Amino acid sequence: MNYFYLYFIIGYYTYSVLGLIIDIFTIDNRINSMNIFSVKKNYIKVSHLVNTNVLLRSIPFLFLAELMYINYEDVSYITFLCQYIVTLILGSNLEYLLHRLRHTNYLYNYHSKHHTQKLLFGYMTFYEHPYDFYLSMILIIFPALLRFSPSITHSWILLYLYKTVIIDHCNLFFYGKHYNLHHEVKKYNFGYKYIDNFCSTFNNNYSIIKKKNDDIKESDIKNLSPFDNYKCYSYLCKTHDKESKIKYNLGKLHYSNFF
Repeated sequence: MNYFYLYFIIGYYTYSVLGLIIDIFTIDNRINSMNIFSVKKNYIKVSHLVNTNVLLRSIPFLFLAELMYINYEDVSYITFLCQYIVTLILGSNLEYLLHRLRHTNYLYNYHSKHHTQKLLFGYMTFYEHPYDFYLSMILIIFPALLRFSPSITHSWILLYLYKTVIIDHCNLFFYGKHYNLHHEVKKYNFGYKYIDNFCSTFNNNYSIIKKKNDDIKESDIKNLSPFDNYKCYSYLCKTHDKESKIKYNLGKLHYSNFF
């Protein structure tokens, strides 16, 4: 076995945890920073659909990928290198093509589910309608469908997940503007910049994107209902200054913010 399923779920949740760290501790690097209110609310909102897609709906596709390597024979180093180059070139173009197809009139009925989540963060990458998620899985396993080396399929899974979870959806101001603008206007920036530029779908009018600060404020505490269980908000606000930055970040890990 090549354990594609384990590579997929471990890769996805590892990058999602890294995204959570970005959401909580590096808010200055996000286009739209998230306070603990936003983190808890949005993660809970998307969790059921995301986990169902990643843990269950991915199984048939990754099982098919395993079947493609029955009686597989290793290839030479030259063949491996050629397959790797083809995977990178073909994969980036397939991503663009499938994304354009998702925005056609028919398929957008399903892809629109992804765009209903306005606030971007890594964990919501596969917040998708099942049919939309199936297209994502075809892209993820395409090296296996071509019977390229299993090592190439492994690396493609991890590379693709890094690109989609961290670069596209973590909302980072430096790396994420290209995809964030697509999420706003929808008809531009479907893939890598050079492909969008070649296909005349590139838009670099990043003035549409405005950096917002959504960190914790005193008003947040006043608006809490008696049923909210955020025991450390007062502590967070009191320590929100340069001298207490470490305490402030540690306070974000208080169990009451998540349970």
